[in-house]
Amino acid sequence: MNVVAVGVTDVGKIRDENEDEFLIRDDLDLFTVADGVGGAAAGEVASHIFIKTCEVLFSRQTGWNNSRLQLVQKCFSEANTHIKNYGINNPKAAGMGCTADVLTFEDGKYIIGHVGDSRTYLYRNGKLTQITRDHSVNQERIDLGLVSKDIQPLANNAIYLAVGHMKDTPASIYSDSYQSGDIFLLCSDGLSDMLIESHIEDIMGRFDDLPHKLSLLINEANRKGGKDNITAILVEVI
Repeated sequence: MNVVAVGVTDVGKIRDENEDEFLIRDDLDLFTVADGVGGAAAGEVASHIFIKTCEVLFSRQTGWNNSRLQLVQKCFSEANTHIKNYGINNPKAAGMGCTADVLTFEDGKYIIGHVGDSRTYLYRNGKLTQITRDHSVNQERIDLGLVSKDIQPLANNAIYLAVGHMKDTPASIYSDSYQSGDIFLLCSDGLSDMLIESHIEDIMGRFDDLPHKLSLLINEANRKGGKDNITAILVEVI
């Protein structure tokens, strides 16, 4: 199995600072996006801690029994502890956290770890499917049939789970078979809040190369308002 991947992060049109971070490590089959929460409470530090925790663990390959699924789970649990400890030792950063998605591959399957409202989509045979389920108020409204997923999230779309705030709830794990031609989109909510699923699907259908697709996604999110930092990774199975 071979993959090609591209990623970009953009501050957007409103924010002065970027609290998003991403990592592409083709050699480790590791692809991750993190979005800091907490604003003044150092959300960008939480994102960085999460990204570095993933990179270190995957570099060491120290998951339980070297299972990729367990390794992904360990990324979230260890990062959660590191972020909490940073907040304890740095009171001004108390309460910081991040949303995050991690993508890797093992034994013919993709494995995704997920916390918060960053998202992972799968584009296959011209159709876009949202794989992850947001840990958010808006997602609960969708699940109850109160709103459609095709409308923009409401302003008070609070999340109820973030790395750094986790107690007994583990990261959500998604796994299924992949196939040649699959393209995975990992993104922060700065993208998904600006572009509804049908719009993303339309953009993914344009151009053949990943950099053009990615550039158009970021540009469109900014054109729609760019209300948050915008980060996205495209990972294609070839």
